[in-house]
Amino acid sequence: MSGTIQMSLRVILFIFLFFDLGFSKTKVQLYLIKFDNLDNDQSNEWVRDGFPDVIRDHLISNKNIQLKNENELEEVMNNRLLLRRHFPGTRDVLLLGKYRQEENNMNIGLQLIDIATWEEVDNRNISLDRNDIDALSNHLVETVYTMIMALLPASNEKLKSE
Repeated sequence: MSGTIQMSLRVILFIFLFFDLGFSKTKVQLYLIKFDNLDNDQSNEWVRDGFPDVIRDHLISNKNIQLKNENELEEVMNNRLLLRRHFPGTRDVLLLGKYRQEENNMNIGLQLIDIATWEEVDNRNISLDRNDIDALSNHLVETVYTMIMALLPASNEKLKSE
């Protein structure tokens, strides 16, 4: 009798793993690094770390996005085989950001790169009043979110808001 129970448990475990791994939802691994200060303006140097931190703070709770840092990017760049360890459908993308202040506007360029192929996935520009940091931060996060959500299939639509 115990042999039958063990066999049943093995079958159930196999089925669970099959469905969990084989049909897992697409995920995005987002590598965030410091933004480039195009003018080397020291008065705006805080933005280099600040914008990636704002993005990280807003996206950290999304189950479809795994946030990675500069050290993890370096590790993958030194050992490209790490990209093959992911589940099918996982995308590894790097967010490149650059910014420049022009008069009262902060101009931000965003580029999403697939690090497996080094192809550009998306490219967007934002220009808002530099004095309205809340609006600038919110627009930045919304833009990055839109760029990343385009990488997820429509079947994950209900998970996007989590």
